[in-house]
Amino acid sequence: MTWTANFGPALTESLLSGDLQAPVIRQNGAVARHMQEAIIGILGAAGLEAAPSKDDMDPLAVRVTPG
Repeated sequence: MTWTANFGPALTESLLSGDLQAPVIRQNGAVARHMQEAIIGILGAAGLEAAPSKDDMDPLAVRVTPG
């Protein structure tokens, strides 16, 4: 399972310019981590096995298996 947050052109501009310390970059990372934790909790409450992905190319994805 994956998802995305839309921070608009500010995120894209920061990435393209190489400004990896821009506040929008940190905010995007924080939102993604919180969303991952929330989704894992919600799926667990529904009886599913959910855990952070082991995919190093998509580390904030969630791995879901039957509970």
